[in-house]
Amino acid sequence: MAKINELVEQVVKKETLAFQENVETKRAEAKQALADKQQVLQADLVAEKAKVDERLNTRYQITNQSQTIAHRDLLLREKQTLLNKVFSLAEDQLNNLSSEAFKAFVTDILSQFKGQGDLTLKLGEHSQDLLDQVWLETVDVEAVNIQLSDETIANKGGFILEKAGIQYNFLSDTLIKDAKTRLTVEISKLFNQ
Repeated sequence: MAKINELVEQVVKKETLAFQENVETKRAEAKQALADKQQVLQADLVAEKAKVDERLNTRYQITNQSQTIAHRDLLLREKQTLLNKVFSLAEDQLNNLSSEAFKAFVTDILSQFKGQGDLTLKLGEHSQDLLDQVWLETVDVEAVNIQLSDETIANKGGFILEKAGIQYNFLSDTLIKDAKTRLTVEISKLFNQ
């Protein structure tokens, strides 16, 4: 019986060793699978972090550009408001010229119409008390006869000069619009210095 016990013991040892080898192999395989999985997860984590960083950077760039655009738009609105105030003040000053300054302006314009014959001058409401027909008759412009119209242009300063149905507009608001078109770009350049 001792031989049987020895034989059983050898078989049990052999099976135990085989089982332990199998367990160690499975343990090594599991450990390697776990290490492989950790590497894959680490790579996925790095890739996901890069995506998050890129999204954050994109959001930052968009937010930064939006703020820059909003700041530029606010600055442009402020510049436009300032320009409008400047031109509004200029128009007010034109509408409130002294009689002498207005007469000098009219004389300067009329001198450009030498030899034009009959002209009609229609005053704006703000300028109607600055000159009269008697004064116009004293203006010495070669070959020009100037007649002051009885009509005035409501809520305007300056005048309209008419010759044979053609009107030459020297009203304050028109002069300011013309100047505004020319000067806005130049004034805007001054803001940027």
